[in-house]
Amino acid sequence: MRTIVLTEQLGIEQLTASFGLVAFVQGMTFMVDPPIAGQLYAIDESYTLPYMMAGAMYLLSCICSVVISCITRRKKTPPTDIIISVDSVETDDVNCEKV
Repeated sequence: MRTIVLTEQLGIEQLTASFGLVAFVQGMTFMVDPPIAGQLYAIDESYTLPYMMAGAMYLLSCICSVVISCITRRKKTPPTDIIISVDSVETDDVNCEKV
């Protein structure tokens, strides 16, 4: 699924570079998250806070993904021009063409 999303968002030309960036970010989070989860466990002596933090991060990434997807779809869709021509004023015949 990652390959499809990266290709849609960045194009096939940037696929290898995007894989490298994703691997780098994942590696950094794999190093940072366990100490943070350990501190949250030490505060409450329960695994509730670390799991809530992980769920919040997944929710945040989902929201970011949807926003980015909407922005890129809006940029890819060219605006359509509508030409309205009036044949006669008396009969109110209107022809519309989509360009």
